[in-house]
Amino acid sequence: MADTVTTQTLVDTSGVKFVAKLTNISDGTGETDVIKVDASATTFMTENGSRKIAKIWFSVNTANPKSAVELKWAGATNATALFLSGQGFLI
Repeated sequence: MADTVTTQTLVDTSGVKFVAKLTNISDGTGETDVIKVDASATTFMTENGSRKIAKIWFSVNTANPKSAVELKWAGATNATALFLSGQGFLI
């Protein structure tokens, strides 16, 4: 079984907001440094780093309590935006 991964853009409105749904049903092998959202391919996002994460809902379900998802901002040097584990939301 391989990872089943989807990225679904729900909203991409210039000057208003960008909303995406990211799903990964993993066989345990996971992913590493995969680009999920490319700012240059969206209407709302910019590549100058002026956008911020406003809200995030997450559910990381795993048998290993030490497992997590790391979200990174890509740039000259990649920077960790968030580490997510368990379930919750950030506003």
